[in-house]
Amino acid sequence: MSFEGIPLTLRECSGGCKIYPLFRHYTPSCKVFVYVVDSTCLAVNDSTLMLNSKVFFRYLVGDEKVTCGAEKDVEPSRMPADVPVLVLANCQDKDGALSTKEVADAMELREYMASKYPGRLWSCLPVSAKSGIVCM
Repeated sequence: MSFEGIPLTLRECSGGCKIYPLFRHYTPSCKVFVYVVDSTCLAVNDSTLMLNSKVFFRYLVGDEKVTCGAEKDVEPSRMPADVPVLVLANCQDKDGALSTKEVADAMELREYMASKYPGRLWSCLPVSAKSGIVCM
């Protein structure tokens, strides 16, 4: 895939615990990390969804181990510390969606990025996959 002549390699990283160990084979060559979160799921105030999203984000960024049920810990993904991070707060077209500030607060992005990766570029943008636009 390419965008305006720039070649892109995209990886969709859902699928649960069984595929987590595979991510470490892809993240070391990552040039930019885009994490899409459903801002309506976080809005339902389900602490399990928020915790899972926050832990998975931190695992993919390369910092934390993940424990998958009864299975052993999965080592961090080893993403380079200078890779820019973009969090997309999806579903902004739906009622009750959290704002980007609320998504960042729920995932504790400011504190985490400042303490673990000071100086690393990151941002959180509102988007709607349905309409295909950034909602600014």
